[in-house]
Amino acid sequence: MFSGVLSLPVIVMMAMAVSVFAFDLYVPSMPLMGDYFNCSRETIQLTLTAGITGSSLFTLILGPISDAIGRRKIMVAFQFIFFAASLICALAPSVEVLIIARFFQGMGGSAASVLSFAIFAEIFDHKKAAVYMAYLTTTITVSLVLAPMFGGYIAAHYSWQMNFLFLAFISSIAFLLLYFNLPETLKESKTLSFKSVMTVYWDIISNKDFHFMSFVPSLMIGGFVGFIATAVFYFVNVLSISPGHYGLYQAGIMFFNALFSYLAGKAIRAFSLVTTATIGMILFALGGLSFWATTSLGLSSPILLSACFSLYGAGLGFAFAAITAENMALFPKNSGATSAVIGFTRGTIISFSVWITGKIYAGTMVPVGIFILIATILCMSVYFLRIHKRMHDAAEAREHSE
Repeated sequence: MFSGVLSLPVIVMMAMAVSVFAFDLYVPSMPLMGDYFNCSRETIQLTLTAGITGSSLFTLILGPISDAIGRRKIMVAFQFIFFAASLICALAPSVEVLIIARFFQGMGGSAASVLSFAIFAEIFDHKKAAVYMAYLTTTITVSLVLAPMFGGYIAAHYSWQMNFLFLAFISSIAFLLLYFNLPETLKESKTLSFKSVMTVYWDIISNKDFHFMSFVPSLMIGGFVGFIATAVFYFVNVLSISPGHYGLYQAGIMFFNALFSYLAGKAIRAFSLVTTATIGMILFALGGLSFWATTSLGLSSPILLSACFSLYGAGLGFAFAAITAENMALFPKNSGATSAVIGFTRGTIISFSVWITGKIYAGTMVPVGIFILIATILCMSVYFLRIHKRMHDAAEAREHSE
């Protein structure tokens, strides 16, 4: 039986890891799935969009509900939904059923995505919460590293259906662990009514700083996911790299993202949120610009492309936790709703990024490189024109209050 604050991060990170696996595990199998269902690349990519959409839509609902009835009930119930949807994905008789099941799988994984950050924000002080958010980001990216490796192996030696059976298996374990061990962390419940929910959401969405600090990390991740969604087709279909070997390239990219997410926690302890975020943004810009330059020059080396996005991912890992922690601190009494809006924003931008990169990809990475260039310029502009000053001022205010 787990109990106490010290064991709580382990439980939360475990639940998050299972939901993250659902996104990345089957990506190396997408070309095989297209052949199996005899459908287009765009149709198979809808399975990614469906999962992200299911997750982002339910984040808005789960936030205020969890603030009213607690975190535990929702985490357990939605983990079961994830398990059931995984089974349906594995047994799907058509691509339409698969897309619908992926929507519900995303819905099931949304609880961990929303409540993990909310739990850390409400039980730890500001700086310690940022450290654990960095470790949570590490958990996410380590899962993203392992998932394509497992997925590529499963696709090469078994079938794409086995990926979803594997998800059903690990989610059943997660469900049992959550059911028997997860404590309730909500200290003070709130009355749930339409008016109160709308009031909270209005306070959040009317805050300009919140929008800026939600937009930048979301677009950074959107570019990251957009690359992954198209790179599998470019590497496998154009560069003739096997799904199993592609999984290794993707794992390498995710490794650097995971490593720098972990190091971000150390940097936050040693320095500050704003310093950590700034270093991350610089690395992110170097990665984004180098990727654009590489694709513009027509260079098609998988190692070079992966190296550019490894640098992009490293910057993302460093900046994400610091900016998100500052964003969560804007509304400390409504952590669930705040995390929900952040999650919805992130999911919406990621869905758009996957959709647009899928549309513009035409057997070459040049259009994707242009998209990454635009995302890089937007993120860097917003960060240095608005977010950097906000984080710096907030840090000074906290020092004076102490």
